[in-house]
Amino acid sequence: MVVKRWRGVLTLIQKRRPTAAFLLCLSLLYTYFWWVTEVQWVVPTLNGTGPLKGKIICLDAGHGGRDPGAVAGRVLEKDINLDITKRVAVLLKKEGARPVLTRTRDKNMAYRPFQGSLQLAGLRERAHIAERSGGHVFVSIHCNSEAEGKYSGPQTFYERGNSRSAQLARLIQEELVQVRSTGRQAIPGDYYLLSSARSPAVIVEVGFLSHARDRSLLTSPPFRQQVAEAIARGILRYFRE
Repeated sequence: MVVKRWRGVLTLIQKRRPTAAFLLCLSLLYTYFWWVTEVQWVVPTLNGTGPLKGKIICLDAGHGGRDPGAVAGRVLEKDINLDITKRVAVLLKKEGARPVLTRTRDKNMAYRPFQGSLQLAGLRERAHIAERSGGHVFVSIHCNSEAEGKYSGPQTFYERGNSRSAQLARLIQEELVQVRSTGRQAIPGDYYLLSSARSPAVIVEVGFLSHARDRSLLTSPPFRQQVAEAIARGILRYFRE
């Protein structure tokens, strides 16, 4: 009786081999996309060498999911933020750093409100990721916007009274103005992410989506690469100086 049952099981497995093969392929495909979209951004550089070896850099792509950030027609801030953030991560890994991203795809950062606000809950989750990562610095990347459409160029913010954050912001701003000229300097800002960060932290507004020229530049991959390189250079200078 037992032998007959096992024979029945083996016959069933043999009959369903195509299904098993399909499920295996599906599993391998899922694993590949999981690596591409998630894991590769938080895995330390193997045998990393370079001036940033051993440094953990927490990078935050602002907004995401239900929160698009600034919107200009079909241009969404959240998409530009993520693209630039990933480019910065690639550059930092080449210098030996370990970049940790708060998000690696277009997703909601929170599903339950905190103190009645989903936005605050999302910011709180970003701060928790930064803290858990043990990052030596925290860099949050955004695009700016204003009603009149007359302001342009990058702007970097830091928490007032935090000298290390101020230095990081100054160095990043100095590099950014080489890419997109502006008379602005790094300035203090009153932001939840800056006040809650345990490490030196800055918010980088890479340009104004409300400004026609800035918007045109920010939708250009080559320009976004230049911006990413400027941010990476600023971070590199921070650890060198």
